[in-house]
Amino acid sequence: MQTGLIECGFTFGNRFREFFRQQTGEENFKFNVDMVATAKAVKETEDESFTLGDLLDIYYGKKTYAVYDKSALQWNRFVKDFCDDEATNVFKERLKAEKWSDSFAVWNHLRMLFVPLM
Repeated sequence: MQTGLIECGFTFGNRFREFFRQQTGEENFKFNVDMVATAKAVKETEDESFTLGDLLDIYYGKKTYAVYDKSALQWNRFVKDFCDDEATNVFKERLKAEKWSDSFAVWNHLRMLFVPLM
């Protein structure tokens, strides 16, 4: 647990998934998005003091190092729900990139207005 992420050559592969599965006792352990953001930040800043134990604390929400921007996940969910809704079948080519380019800004504004409802 005291081994540094950089020192051990941490990756999100099976070797470390198994390690964290054993540490958490969760049979189907999955790295969460904040763990991914943190590992990326640790590598980018070459923070040799950050350990596997610290990453486990990120998993349990005991520490914060780098936080994943979850608005992208919310946007993806919005697009999926929009496309799954039969009422939107009236729109042709719903996902055409040029039509959606400004939609994220509009959606983000609306999301901020209705945060208590979401």
